[in-house]
Amino acid sequence: MPSGTLQVYTALAENAAPLPGVTPALLAATGPVPVDAADPQWGSRDAPVTIVEFGDFECGYCRKAHKTMLRIKETFGPDVRFSFRNNPLPFHREAEPMARIALEAYQTKGNDAFWEVHHQFYDGLPSAEQT
Repeated sequence: MPSGTLQVYTALAENAAPLPGVTPALLAATGPVPVDAADPQWGSRDAPVTIVEFGDFECGYCRKAHKTMLRIKETFGPDVRFSFRNNPLPFHREAEPMARIALEAYQTKGNDAFWEVHHQFYDGLPSAEQT
């Protein structure tokens, strides 16, 4: 991704509407978490397994989970569908702006752009042991 692209997404995200995210009702829900075409995802809709991650781009433990998801994708390929939901934690100062940037990339450029930003954020974080 060109270096200026992330800056454009940042500028657009700063003026965005409130971040759609995890509601108390969704957290309290039992059963499958719904995934639809509006969610960033990879894998087939017909995959026998769907993993939905509620992640925070500033979280070192989420970075570890990101590496695990990449290994799952490599190992199981078409048998797994993965969906990401932004869940910025309030004590991570940069988590919500990062979530907004990723969402802006998704809304303006699509699924592939979201995953490019997603990978850039997680690949640039310190390890969980450093957080």
